[in-house]
Amino acid sequence: MKGDRIMYEGKIVKILFQNDDSVIAILRMKNKEELKIIGSIYNLSVGDYIKVEGVPEHHLSYGRQIRVTKWEKPLPETASAVIKFLTSSGIKGIGPARAKKIYEKLGSSAIKRIIAEGPGLLEAIPGLKSKAQEIYEAILEKYEYQIVLQELLSLGFSERAVKKAYERFGSKTVKLIKANPYRLLAFQTVSFAVADRAAEKVGLGAASPERLQAALIQCFNNNYYKGHCYLNKSYLIDAALHLLNRNRQEKINKENVAGAIEESALFVCEGERVYMHDYYGAEVRIAEKVTSLCAVVPSPIDLKEAIRSYERNSGLILALKQKEAVHALFTCSFLILTGGPGTGKTETIRSIVKIYEKIYPQRRIALAAPTGRGARRLSEICGIKAQTLHKLVGMRPWEKPRYDSSNPLPYHLIIIDEASMMDLYMADVLFQAVAPGARVLMVGDRDQLPPVGLGQVLADFLKAGLPTVHLTEVFRQAAQSQVVKNAHNVLMGEDIKIDPAGKDFFHLDCSSPQKILELTHRAVARLIEKGYAQEDILVLTPMRKPAVGVNSLNSLLQEAFRRPGRQELKTQNGVFREGDKVIQNENDYDRDIYNGDIGVIEKVGPLYDSDGEVIDEKGLYVRFSDRTVVYGQEDINHLSLAYATTVHKAQGGETPAVVFVFSDEHNSMLTRNLLYTAITRAKEFVCLIGPQKALQRAVKNDAVYRKNTGLAEKIISLLEKKGRIAWPV
Repeated sequence: MKGDRIMYEGKIVKILFQNDDSVIAILRMKNKEELKIIGSIYNLSVGDYIKVEGVPEHHLSYGRQIRVTKWEKPLPETASAVIKFLTSSGIKGIGPARAKKIYEKLGSSAIKRIIAEGPGLLEAIPGLKSKAQEIYEAILEKYEYQIVLQELLSLGFSERAVKKAYERFGSKTVKLIKANPYRLLAFQTVSFAVADRAAEKVGLGAASPERLQAALIQCFNNNYYKGHCYLNKSYLIDAALHLLNRNRQEKINKENVAGAIEESALFVCEGERVYMHDYYGAEVRIAEKVTSLCAVVPSPIDLKEAIRSYERNSGLILALKQKEAVHALFTCSFLILTGGPGTGKTETIRSIVKIYEKIYPQRRIALAAPTGRGARRLSEICGIKAQTLHKLVGMRPWEKPRYDSSNPLPYHLIIIDEASMMDLYMADVLFQAVAPGARVLMVGDRDQLPPVGLGQVLADFLKAGLPTVHLTEVFRQAAQSQVVKNAHNVLMGEDIKIDPAGKDFFHLDCSSPQKILELTHRAVARLIEKGYAQEDILVLTPMRKPAVGVNSLNSLLQEAFRRPGRQELKTQNGVFREGDKVIQNENDYDRDIYNGDIGVIEKVGPLYDSDGEVIDEKGLYVRFSDRTVVYGQEDINHLSLAYATTVHKAQGGETPAVVFVFSDEHNSMLTRNLLYTAITRAKEFVCLIGPQKALQRAVKNDAVYRKNTGLAEKIISLLEKKGRIAWPV
């Protein structure tokens, strides 16, 4: 039986369950009575003093409990509570010693006084003068964030959703979200149903413009990871109606939704195609910029002699197609270079860079790739520092890129590797930043997986017939590799052929999930015995969650290669140990670490600031390539184990050895281009583990997922208006 809402106040003495969205805890009130409370309460710990408003209810199995509808954590006043607040995540620069010093100086009202009186109060404390402003702002933000959470968690949102909104809107978060809860859909952290329930609570009607727009936006969000740039109008209307008429009594009809599409500036109709305004604008801008780049320009020198000079100096002889690529880039401002493994893309890129440097010694070259791993590989190829695309254009969350059409990139030649990974949004930002007169070389393997995000830019460029050189000749040394041979066999739809005498390609035929996991462990252990380091081995699989998936493989391999005596750190994301292989899951622009970067935990231990003060009792020191990055408690949720990862996540990088693990559970994902992408991540060695029949199905399955894009059509239309140019390729 439910009753009226009642206020309760006391100390948390036990936590029975806790995750990102909810908590079950025991509250001991002043009269010593203990109550079980259930609800969405942020960062609750044993010992916290808290006020809650809730509805008593009786559970058939668990008895009396309080369903929390509102909560408040008063500002801490005891020594332990003040120190705990000051050393908690979100307040950087304060360790236990500094927190104790602040409490000793300011007493039980320390937090209240700092908020009220400002950083000057902290400047008077020895050792804090240089950090006073930073600490004050962090305390103020944490206090403000707690108030935001108190207001918005009661509407049914998760802490993760509120945090994303607060990062974007700051002090305006409560006002903006209560006025229109559907704003949270932009962060893809809540479902339409959750936002809809909150909207009903704040009084937004079933047919309100905000609700109709939100349903349409959610339909685009639902299709984002399918990569569609537009949706067919009839499909969009039906999908929106399904969302709108699921949870409200007042029903919406097709005319309501069609009217919302026509009236809103958020959408653009192109016949029966409906775009989000930004998606449409991106296609138009890219088409206009790339067609303007495709201009024939006279070469300032004798290119044949320049190529011969490069060959003499390098001791290499370029193949006919490689020479074609060099000639094309120097006589056309835009070029696509494609080719499979062993066809010489690497040497072609290097030759273009060296010849360009000789012809134009004063001009600047930019090398970039979608991932940090790809950028490092490109840098090794050319001997010039390469960057991620994000860093190249100066992208930061919620800010305009540093470089755009009004402030173009200061480079004369821009080379983009792994271009098949570039989605519509990134391509739009990049091409708007290319300076007039600059040359662009896009390098990619057209047979790899398309980008995870919107569109299929490289495929659309090829479909539109933009200047392209496709390398086809497999060089003699590469032709000896079974990795290269079988990658090409897969492309041609032919069965994988394994030479028993060879030592670089194996297939372990197995159907049982348990046996597949055992064989994976043995394969990785054998590679380590042969001298490969953990960071040299990539275990790939199509999906995250089945019995043979990323999650189970990571758990298995972490435990299998656990070494005694190594320190560990338990987090909400699991346990991290020294020696563990980890992957970054979000772009961190400040520290120049990007989604997909893989590293190894060198050390688990205390974190220190520049003065040697302990600011976190335990953190992670992670080595990425040639540098170590420090992760405090707040940053660790950006990491996950990387003994195994999905094939999609592995794009943009290469590694000496690949173990590709698959099972019948993965049938829906097993396609020719996924298998090809997995094999081509390996430089030296591949081991396939899974059923023979599933492998054969993957080879024969040449289905390519079709994305709704209009970019190729827009490029073709512009070229026809200009009159097609006789490009030099």
